[in-house]
Amino acid sequence: MALPTDEDAMKLALFENRELGGEGMQSKETVDKKTQMLLHILGDMQQNAKISESMSFAEVLFRHGEKWGLPMRRVAQAPFFVLRGAGMPSVLVEMGFLTERSEAKRLATDAYQEKIADSLVSGIVAYIPPK
Repeated sequence: MALPTDEDAMKLALFENRELGGEGMQSKETVDKKTQMLLHILGDMQQNAKISESMSFAEVLFRHGEKWGLPMRRVAQAPFFVLRGAGMPSVLVEMGFLTERSEAKRLATDAYQEKIADSLVSGIVAYIPPK
């Protein structure tokens, strides 16, 4: 019971579901609609799990940013297209605003850029479970 891995797997699922669903005198269209509904439910479940994992990941990155002394604002959720379809926990990180002069000045230095990178690396390493 999972989302199809490729087009052939989906075709096979549709065929098999029609064979099993046809016994109850259901039309091909009715069985296909039920299969599509199941796909939608499975997709929602997978998306919810990914959102939960992504929030955990974002919170770890946030804590590590604070540990490194970076001016952290908040963790928030929004439907960014750039994150859609990722098969792993994913976050969009804003590490400063060039429109704020004090931040722009810090962002222009190699030392501050390295501090940001080190913060992200330490958060990623802390999030990934050891093998």
